[in-house]
Amino acid sequence: MFGHGPVIAPLLAAAEPDLVIEIGVYRGAITKLALRTTADRGAVVHAIDPAPQDDFDLAGLQREFGERFVFHRGLSLEVLPEIRGADAVLIDGDHNWYTVYNELKTIARVAAEEGKPFPLTLMHDVEFPYADRDMYYFPDTIPEEYRQPTGRGGMVMGEAALVTGGGLGAGSHNALTAGGPHNGVKTAIDDFLAEVEAPVSFTSVIGFFGLGVLYDERQLEQHSQLRERIAELDSPEWLKEQCRRIEHGRLLALTQLQAASRRETAARRAAREADPA
Repeated sequence: MFGHGPVIAPLLAAAEPDLVIEIGVYRGAITKLALRTTADRGAVVHAIDPAPQDDFDLAGLQREFGERFVFHRGLSLEVLPEIRGADAVLIDGDHNWYTVYNELKTIARVAAEEGKPFPLTLMHDVEFPYADRDMYYFPDTIPEEYRQPTGRGGMVMGEAALVTGGGLGAGSHNALTAGGPHNGVKTAIDDFLAEVEAPVSFTSVIGFFGLGVLYDERQLEQHSQLRERIAELDSPEWLKEQCRRIEHGRLLALTQLQAASRRETAARRAAREADPA
């Protein structure tokens, strides 16, 4: 959930959770954010990932947070039904319709069985490039009837087909085309909202590939600060601050790109000097 820490922390604190689920840990930055944000309540964070990055410091998190941190090495759809009492869920796992749709359905079913509101759910990649295009970390885990044809090309805004020689996400198992049924994260959210019986609403935060916010009106009745935090996402003051964060991210990426370009130029020059022929 790159770039969304300043959004996630206030929402998570306002929800006053006793139990948080995180799907997709990557390197653990949001895991630490969730644990530290909820430290005053002693909340337990269950993190789910079948294959975290090599530099995900599992042992370090266990030492620092003890029993407040529980790690599940497995697929979300296998682990989620076993975790009870969730007040908030952070989803940044497999970016495809089948996984996301069934994650949301499972979360809703468990909450209904417990007689609880649908938990505050924050979801990454609700905008380009995976809003309406599937990506699979492990294609064989998706039933064939729900698996889009894939390629390893990249994605460019305004182009439905994958491109070669560039684009975002090149090298991943990306759906060959964008759009259509059962394709993409936002499509999964829309399909879930069309079916769910609980009073669940959706809003999104622009920038950094988009952050979706799903919330239950009954939870807002119980937590007035959460209602205020969600309402302020559309305020001019908050949007102005979000623009500053996006610009900061853009400048950081531009700085890194220019530094990489300079290194490439220097390497080519050194190669020519070493072998002038």
